[in-house]
Amino acid sequence: MHAHAVIFTAAGTLITLACLLGVVWLGPAAALLNVMTAVPAAYLCIRLGLRYGLTVVAVTSVSLLLLSTPYTLITYLALFGVGSVLLSLLIMVRIPWDRAVLYTVSAVSCFTLLFMLLMSVMASVTPTELIERIVLTEAEQTMQIYRQSGFSEQQLQEVGSVVDRLAAFVSSSFVGILVVILLSVQAVTLLSLQFLTRSHYRIAGVAFADWRLPAKLIWLLIFSGFTAFSGLPVLSWLGQNFLLILLPLYFLQGMAVVNSYLRYRTWPAGIKVLIYLLLLMLSPLPLIVTSIGIFDLWIDFRKNRQEELT
Repeated sequence: MHAHAVIFTAAGTLITLACLLGVVWLGPAAALLNVMTAVPAAYLCIRLGLRYGLTVVAVTSVSLLLLSTPYTLITYLALFGVGSVLLSLLIMVRIPWDRAVLYTVSAVSCFTLLFMLLMSVMASVTPTELIERIVLTEAEQTMQIYRQSGFSEQQLQEVGSVVDRLAAFVSSSFVGILVVILLSVQAVTLLSLQFLTRSHYRIAGVAFADWRLPAKLIWLLIFSGFTAFSGLPVLSWLGQNFLLILLPLYFLQGMAVVNSYLRYRTWPAGIKVLIYLLLLMLSPLPLIVTSIGIFDLWIDFRKNRQEELT
């Protein structure tokens, strides 16, 4: 059993590094690997125990110090390392999956923002200036990856223009984007754990098809929509960041509605996966799914579906 655990831990560390650094080695095509970075450590926590997941995080951190920069290490711990252990720990103590994700994202967001505040104090700059520096560094690293990928000069200019506009948007919406990234990482990690442990472990919580957001959250969405376009700098900043956080949550609720319909279909699993991917990636389907999630509060699509079945 000990040798078995060592092999799993070593493999988990290698997969974690591949997911995190794959974009550097393989270019933009490997960018989607990043969201899977937290999966190996979280899986080992549940499969073998907390210490094995912590070992993966620790060994990965040491490896990043040797292979990359301290900035990459901090990014790993903030976005993946801490959250992978915390999410699996909450799952193991039988916290329902939606609350486990909420607690993990909230805790890691606070940890990251407090750490950034400390860094800004140590660097004698304002938090806004620190965020701008981080965004500019990321933008330059992104452009470097595209240069190494063999893009033509004209293509690089077009990409550079997009990256510059995106950098300005990220600087003004950093908090909301951080929370959405953490939510995406934890959602992918949870989905992966559900798939990998389905034969020997049941994650607590309601079925995804029956999951819904608290009804009163709609008032925060409405308030955020008004304030985002109020023209007042502080209120606009708050509204914009809240919208960035809330709209993906209502997209997930819309996907839960879709899941409630698809679970009664006897279609092959590959067809269902393709439907989910199209709903996620093909414009304007994500907007439609988000709208379904919002109006589900009043129309209750799932109740109507259950009435049809009965």
